[in-house]
Amino acid sequence: MSSIHIRGRGASSLRLSYRIGDTTIPCDFVVVAIGSKLNLELAKESGLDLDEKLGIIVDEHYLTSDSSIWAAGDAIHYPDPVVGKMWHNEHYTNACWSGEIAGANMAGQSEKLEHAPYFFSDFLDLHMVLRGNPGGGKSARLIGDMSTGEFVELYGDESGVLKMGLAITHDKAKSEVDAETLEKLVKADMKVADVNAADFKL
Repeated sequence: MSSIHIRGRGASSLRLSYRIGDTTIPCDFVVVAIGSKLNLELAKESGLDLDEKLGIIVDEHYLTSDSSIWAAGDAIHYPDPVVGKMWHNEHYTNACWSGEIAGANMAGQSEKLEHAPYFFSDFLDLHMVLRGNPGGGKSARLIGDMSTGEFVELYGDESGVLKMGLAITHDKAKSEVDAETLEKLVKADMKVADVNAADFKL
């Protein structure tokens, strides 16, 4: 895609098109996913241990290799207690959680991350939440009906233990409840086969 053109003013007259080579294609909306690049210059200048692709290396308290510097947000590579390994997560919720924990520890506390990884996205009237390790599940179980946009997918490891759950709904408030339910089930090492539709009101 070489360019996006927006014409008109106001929702009723807005016209979109995008160009690929010599072809222009009219469309209702365009989603641009251009990726991101970590800004690690300050960390490098400070001599902190880091991974060029995954960010500033921190411990469970978000302390860097310099005992007087903590780091948080999208630029860190940290030990995730639920995933069970070093992890990098570029998302709003992780930035909030890590910032709160790092700030508390700067003030003399000894806080650690306790949440399962959390991703969410809203598309028109659909709301999606994902909890757990996105790469941890090998098998899937569907609860609900995809055709209605009200369903949950559960992913378990080789032994059937839930590692990740994905919930889709039209109800924003329900998606927040589903997120909490998925986190509880993932952290409890629940078997995928033992999860009930009633847990998600499906």
